[in-house]
Amino acid sequence: RYRSVLAFNAINIPAGAIITKLTLKVRRQGVVGSPFALLGKLVVDAGKPLLGTAASLQSMDFQAAAGLQSAGVIGQAADSQGWYSVGLVPGAYGLLNGGVMELRLRFSGTTNSGASYLSLCSGNAVGANRPVLIVQYELP
Repeated sequence: RYRSVLAFNAINIPAGAIITKLTLKVRRQGVVGSPFALLGKLVVDAGKPLLGTAASLQSMDFQAAAGLQSAGVIGQAADSQGWYSVGLVPGAYGLLNGGVMELRLRFSGTTNSGASYLSLCSGNAVGANRPVLIVQYELP
């Protein structure tokens, strides 16, 4: 079973900002079979703010305890441009700590099926296709 880990640097958010909304957008690269039907919901776990012990990707990030499991659930329908979008729950807002946030994507089901999978664009993709974390905030 595959999992994806995304890291976002939001260090430019002003000190004292009050987060009002976090939206994750990921772009579909390809799909084979019916991954949502066979593998369940695509769930987003939020780090605390990291999933492991360092900002760099580590193998432990894929199994580490999340700061908040199920911070969002991505629906199976992408928009006309192939983007999946999910608003994270308010409990995730405080995990955007120090301007860094790691998110892990995983299917909720327990079935392993190599016949169905969803491929998403990574942070190494062309800029317009990279995952995006939209941070909305207010200043006091």
